[in-house]
Amino acid sequence: MRSFIIGCILCCFGISLLGLGGLEKILIFMIVSNRAALDIDSVIGLTPAYIWNITNYTLFAGAILFVIGIIVLLLSRNKRG
Repeated sequence: MRSFIIGCILCCFGISLLGLGGLEKILIFMIVSNRAALDIDSVIGLTPAYIWNITNYTLFAGAILFVIGIIVLLLSRNKRG
């Protein structure tokens, strides 16, 4: 039962981080888009590297936590059944 709850928490936290990372990228694009054309390469060029990396780390951490949560849920399901 405990591993099921931990799996659910990891999945929810991973989904939250994925949403936050996507929202960060959207906000950066909206802020920089009026100084650049609607081209992702120019947006990345105008955004400082450390800020762009924060959004990438948030997205990757969310994806990893989501996958780990799914694995924990599947293992807890096999353990019960």
